[in-house]
Amino acid sequence: MKIIIFASLIILLAACSSTNQLPYEQQNQWENEAIASYQRGDMLSAESALRKLLNANSKDAQSWLLLGNIHLREQRIEAARYAYTQALLYQPDLLPAQNNLAVAYLRLATATLIAGQRYREQEPALLHELLKLQGANRAAL
Repeated sequence: MKIIIFASLIILLAACSSTNQLPYEQQNQWENEAIASYQRGDMLSAESALRKLLNANSKDAQSWLLLGNIHLREQRIEAARYAYTQALLYQPDLLPAQNNLAVAYLRLATATLIAGQRYREQEPALLHELLKLQGANRAAL
């Protein structure tokens, strides 16, 4: 009797773990849709496809990276920072996520200095340098 219960438990656990897995064809379709939409500049469709992918596999570093890029392009800096952090959690050596996380932090620093500028009589030198630095990097995303 114990063997039957143990075997049933193993089968049940195996069935539960496989229900959340996305079929390869569906995953491939959503990945292609996300990339094609991103390249066309259709950020809404790209984000939708990436959300589906991440809902099925939250550990997909490449999807987190692309989602972060979308957020950064849409000026959702905190969301971009979170997405890049997630990408690096699952793939710490993902260089584009490291670089783009740094860009997100630069933009957060810049936004902070701009918000505080109304309390100053002149633009801080750091703000000027950050704006100059970001001007060269905005086209890369």
